Amino acid sequence: MNPFRNLFAALSFYSRIPVPANWIGKERAKYMLAFLPLIGLLIGGCAYLFFLLCENFALSVPCMVLGYSALPLLITGGFHLDGFLDVEDAVRSYKSREEKLKILKDAHIGAFAVIAFVTYALLWGFALFFLLERSSREELVILCLLFFISRAACGISSLVLQCAKQDGLLKEETKDCKTGMLIALSLQLFAGLAFAAIIDWRSATWIIVMLGLFFLYYAFFCRKHFGGITGDCAGFFVTVAELVMLFGLCAAVLF
Repeated sequence: MNPFRNLFAALSFYSRIPVPANWIGKERAKYMLAFLPLIGLLIGGCAYLFFLLCENFALSVPCMVLGYSALPLLITGGFHLDGFLDVEDAVRSYKSREEKLKILKDAHIGAFAVIAFVTYALLWGFALFFLLERSSREELVILCLLFFISRAACGISSLVLQCAKQDGLLKEETKDCKTGMLIALSLQLFAGLAFAAIIDWRSATWIIVMLGLFFLYYAFFCRKHFGGITGDCAGFFVTVAELVMLFGLCAAVLF
């Protein structure tokens, strides 16, 4: 296993960062899922630098909300948001499981996806505005960690939960060295949560509780609607997990 080749493959696949093809190689990068959290670390680092710039130039909270929300889209190209929208379209169609799986493959966007996106954006903006109005420097650091934590948890869910299909991108990503990748992702998740706990144990506790509850819901949700998880479901996980943990941080500020 070449860790650099897998890292560059993860950068190329999970983000819009250009990576020369010869850095990846011709063979499939088997373990790039283990490097997914590092994309979140990159986004979080950029987000923290953005907050420092906002502080330096005394920018308003609405500017911070818009900039922080745009960063993951700029870096990833909306990779995970696309999965979230596909899942919402499929689930809200109220069709059979087989038809829902077909909808996931449809490149077109439906009305239910638009409604879900607007609802998500409003909830995200509300929670983020509330948090930034009241947050300390420590809570801003934890806020930037959410991108890392959500992707580590997503990687674990992709390895431990049953796939809905025996083909597809997610099945291809998770078919090799599950134990090794699971250990790597678990260590990264533990490191992210431990670092958050060192900064502020109350906020970390809320994040752990909210993420744990969402993990259980996600497993039931995917099993019910699709018979397991897919690549689009993984995008749904990252997108919703970040919102759920954001509300957890708001709860930590309130209580």
